[in-house]
Amino acid sequence: MPDDHPRKPASPAGIPDKMAVPLADDCPAFLLALSDAMRAQPDPAAVIPTATQMLAARLGALRVAFSDIDGALSGWGADDGGTGTGTGGLPGRTDPIMQDLRAGRIVQAVMDNNAAPVRPDLAALFHQGARTLLAVPVLVQGQLVAHLAVLGHSPCPWPEAQIRLVQDVARRVWADIMRARTDAALRDSEQKFRTLFDSINEGFCVLDIIDDPGAVPLITASSR
Repeated sequence: MPDDHPRKPASPAGIPDKMAVPLADDCPAFLLALSDAMRAQPDPAAVIPTATQMLAARLGALRVAFSDIDGALSGWGADDGGTGTGTGGLPGRTDPIMQDLRAGRIVQAVMDNNAAPVRPDLAALFHQGARTLLAVPVLVQGQLVAHLAVLGHSPCPWPEAQIRLVQDVARRVWADIMRARTDAALRDSEQKFRTLFDSINEGFCVLDIIDDPGAVPLITASSR
């Protein structure tokens, strides 16, 4: 499980006075439903679109994207029910957003409705229709292993309740990906041994020596 808490958020860019709508008090029910939906996915790659689409619908977000640090396992979901693979149009690994995430910082940015930001990475998001960004790192032993980003429709800052929810979801997604990878490896191993045993034409037996100090040693056998 990720065990490091992200540091203080990076400075937001041009926060207006209007606040986003706070979350209702049913977060525990949402997180339980999210965990159940992720656990039902046997493939690690299927965990990501499931989780990101649910979070996007929960927040009413334009897009939610999750990616490991290498981008090898990534996907996104939107509030309209759309999902896909890849980083969902987020900038690359060398931009300022990723630099903040590597330093363990939460990234927030609010973009004006009428003018694209000067920063190229934020301008790219602006032209995709995003007006606000929230990106949180997933850290393991102080190292960035993955990140989750939320793109919003309206130029409003993120309430603390939403930030905490996004952090919680990011950690849960990573943990469930690790769980799915372990389960998949176990299934592969079991299948290999099952194939091996099914192809054996000769029987074998297992001998257990039971040594009782008060009796004569016995040998029991089982075979198939």
